[in-house]
Amino acid sequence: MVFKKGDTPWNKDRSADPNSPNYDLRVAKYVNTHIGKPSGTLGKTWEWSDESRKTQSERMMGNTPWNKGLAKETDSRMKKSAETLSRTINSDPQLLEIRSNNGKTNVGRKPWNEGLTKENDSRIVKYASKLMGVPKTQEHREKIRTMRLAQSPEERTRIGRIGGLASMAKLTPEERSKRAIYAFLKIPKNNTSIELIMQNQLNDHKIKFTTQIPLLGITVVDIFIEPSICIYADGNYWHNYPDGTKTDKIKTKHLENAGYKVFRFWGSEIRNDPDQCISKILEFIKK
Repeated sequence: MVFKKGDTPWNKDRSADPNSPNYDLRVAKYVNTHIGKPSGTLGKTWEWSDESRKTQSERMMGNTPWNKGLAKETDSRMKKSAETLSRTINSDPQLLEIRSNNGKTNVGRKPWNEGLTKENDSRIVKYASKLMGVPKTQEHREKIRTMRLAQSPEERTRIGRIGGLASMAKLTPEERSKRAIYAFLKIPKNNTSIELIMQNQLNDHKIKFTTQIPLLGITVVDIFIEPSICIYADGNYWHNYPDGTKTDKIKTKHLENAGYKVFRFWGSEIRNDPDQCISKILEFIKK
């Protein structure tokens, strides 16, 4: 039998609820098979079996949703679907109550995963493993970005606080520095033009060095020469030429107290006379 437009579905107005006057054994059997247990009364949670979830996932994998990119303002089917849903909700007191309480149900309720970690709860391990390594397409990233830009500053602060982004105040200064350096190292960083000039000078003199090295949990050195030479190429604007910044002076002091030799060169120095800059380093190495 081919189902055609206008035909009445065999399960119309029939229910899997044994207490309903419209109870139908076939509907109940279908619900038991595909959902995991009868739906019961309105609002009761349906539990999908693992096998059903896997089957449904395999069926949908790779398929583009029919309504992707459509809106009720531009598509008659979406408009009809929205109107039907609205009529259904408005005509059912239980659904109206559910909608009115939407978002209020969990207010004040303790989260189920509060205080739990991957080390002490297998559910957290399972959830984390599902998220770990899941690639995000550029389209997905753009949607997230657009959504966040549309939020008010207050809402972004609230979400950031939930995500732990505003928890820095609970950390000690040393912990904050370490976290900031860790975040800095995770961001791809191109060498600045003045850093490249210094690197080329060192290469010309066959001096081995490494770049972007974190030290003492307070700084990332632009160029480091083993065992203890730190070289910074400070841009005039960002590092407050000619006085320097308070932060730079504190970092220099801590490094020198720890036994490091610190060279700081202004961008204008490096551009105008790179030989003079490299000669100071060579002179120290020869000592």
